[in-house]
Amino acid sequence: MRDTLRAQFDRQMRETGLGASLTSLKVSNGVFSLSLTGGLGPNYQLETSSDSQTWMPLSQIKMTATQAIMTATNPLAPQTFYRVRWTSD
Repeated sequence: MRDTLRAQFDRQMRETGLGASLTSLKVSNGVFSLSLTGGLGPNYQLETSSDSQTWMPLSQIKMTATQAIMTATNPLAPQTFYRVRWTSD
């Protein structure tokens, strides 16, 4: 049932334009930046992890335009993972 609900949620996010898509990744001068493209309104959180199991929040952004840029410093630390997570609308 959980998989079915997740599939329905993902479909609705795509169809309404509220789901964000990662459109670019860059590392420059010790700063990691990524661009998100999506609908207006949702809040997203950039998170980091050293093991892909335990995640720590780095920053949050509310989509007030159809494109937003999120950044993190020290992107070259050994084995650092990043993810963007939808937190609310």
